[in-house]
Amino acid sequence: MPPGFCFKQLYFATPLKYLIKYDIISVYYTMPYYQTWEEFARAAEKLYLTDPMKVRVVLKYRHCDGNLCMKVTDDAVCLQYKTDQAQDVKKIEKLHGKLMRLMVSKESHSLAMETD
Repeated sequence: MPPGFCFKQLYFATPLKYLIKYDIISVYYTMPYYQTWEEFARAAEKLYLTDPMKVRVVLKYRHCDGNLCMKVTDDAVCLQYKTDQAQDVKKIEKLHGKLMRLMVSKESHSLAMETD
């Protein structure tokens, strides 16, 4: 069986308290993390510029792990970057601010990216 497939068995209770077993095959894809910040920032900006109305940006911090994760997605493509380094927080904050400014501005998106 190729990687990416998962077999699950579900049991549903019927009114007569019998258990009915269903085998379900589901396909799942892992979302890889970018290893370098420059690659991730370039890909995130490019993804935003292709279709600004569909892109979402999520920042998630887990205190117990000390990890900060940034995710940029348009439901077809998902870009992720995870770090536990304090110096990367400023880079993430700068990119997040740039994307947010682009999302609320009324000027042309391509001109705004060239000036930054």
